[in-house]
Amino acid sequence: MQSSMKSYLKNSTAYPKPAFGKFHRIFKTTSIYAYKSKAESLNFLYCTDIFNKETEMNSNPHSRTKQFRKIGGVILSTILLCFCCTIEAKEKGVYYNLTEALQHPTDVQYLYLGPRERKNSNDPLWTLPKEIGKLQNLRDLDLSSNQLMTLPKEIGKLQNLQKLDLSHNQLTTLPKEIGQLQNLQKLNLNSNQLTTLSKEIGNLQNLQTLDLGRNQLTTLPEEIWNLQNLQTLDLGRNQLTTLPEEIWNLQNLQTLDLGRNQLTTLPEEIGNLQNLQTLDLEGNQLATLPEEIGNLQNLQKLDLEGNQLTTLPKEIGKLQKLKKLYLYNNRLTTLPIEIGNLQKLQTLSLGHNQLTTLPKEIGNLQKLKMLDLGGNPSLIDQKEKIQKMLPNVRIIFD
Repeated sequence: MQSSMKSYLKNSTAYPKPAFGKFHRIFKTTSIYAYKSKAESLNFLYCTDIFNKETEMNSNPHSRTKQFRKIGGVILSTILLCFCCTIEAKEKGVYYNLTEALQHPTDVQYLYLGPRERKNSNDPLWTLPKEIGKLQNLRDLDLSSNQLMTLPKEIGKLQNLQKLDLSHNQLTTLPKEIGQLQNLQKLNLNSNQLTTLSKEIGNLQNLQTLDLGRNQLTTLPEEIWNLQNLQTLDLGRNQLTTLPEEIWNLQNLQTLDLGRNQLTTLPEEIGNLQNLQTLDLEGNQLATLPEEIGNLQNLQKLDLEGNQLTTLPKEIGKLQKLKKLYLYNNRLTTLPIEIGNLQKLQTLSLGHNQLTTLPKEIGNLQKLKMLDLGGNPSLIDQKEKIQKMLPNVRIIFD
């Protein structure tokens, strides 16, 4: 590495030749950390000198030439710094090749085998060897966008694993040993072919993010509701028909995606998710909402597009932090007057419903920026009246 970099420096025309001595001294050391430290110092000295002499540079042509040369030094030292950072990262246990990682099992902390890291994007993993369990210090494992159909039980030996990305594979089941990953904080299983989950998933008590979107789940194990540290749960684009009342156990949940399922009702216990900020229910078959939805005092985004709602509970007006409310493509004929209490609402989508009028209280929405009323033919004749109620709002009528 030293000889190749020195050769590049000698032959480069992007920096002043006298500066080579400084770069040459950097490469007398064998430590990449020293490389990085000296590159940082050199970069700082060049930049400081240039900015300190800005006035002289503007008035003295000779000084300007010298400064331009120093700018070349800045560019090269920056390139060198980036180069050192790349090498340093490798020395800190980052691997992009499975074979190489298994040759140094105790050194591996980060193993990235996703599509961007593979040299040949047409050469995905079809199986994961049981030797993966030897990577005892592994913290982050990316296996996304491969062709994995199963996982070896030895994956449960990765006791230090914090992040596991298995998205975009062909998994139909997970081994029960997945529940042994006691330090796991983020698990991504999006876009697989999972039809069931093992109950052991409920043992992942440190899990904060669980992505199960785009699978074929029809039910969930009751143990999943024991994940009390969960902050983000994505169940979108599955085949769920009901939610159990135990959902209230997820007291730390901030984001819940249930979009594109087959839900017909919501349990009233959903109102106990006091920390929820985003709730996505679009593309289901909901005809009503429980009044307890008004208890979600921290909710900022509520997506109910593409359901079968005919009315909204008046309690929706209690969502004082709500900024975005999507009700596009439902069957609403009226809105409760309490909708005017949503003082922080910025976006309100009511397109393609059956609204014949709007309550005058909608004029109280002082923060509203966009209102979609398209696909409600009866409101066309009230266009002028509505615009007067909301003079500063962008309104879509068709």
